[in-house]
Amino acid sequence: MVLSRVSTEGQDLTQQTDEVLREVYKDGYTDSNIVIIEDKESAIQLSEEERHGFNKMKEYISTNPNINCVFIDHHSNIQ
Repeated sequence: MVLSRVSTEGQDLTQQTDEVLREVYKDGYTDSNIVIIEDKESAIQLSEEERHGFNKMKEYISTNPNINCVFIDHHSNIQ
């Protein structure tokens, strides 16, 4: 499973997902056994309940016992 998240509209979600997928492929996973969850939302301004991508990942893991690894990418513009 891949969880890719960005905090702002100016960040490129596709680029970040592609970066994570390069690592996933290096570890031997293929497209047929990869689940991708992408989300644009601020982790700082949201409670855990409001983090839709994170919650979607947790729900998917809890209902799919075959998930054995999660790759996560998060970039932030915090300065």
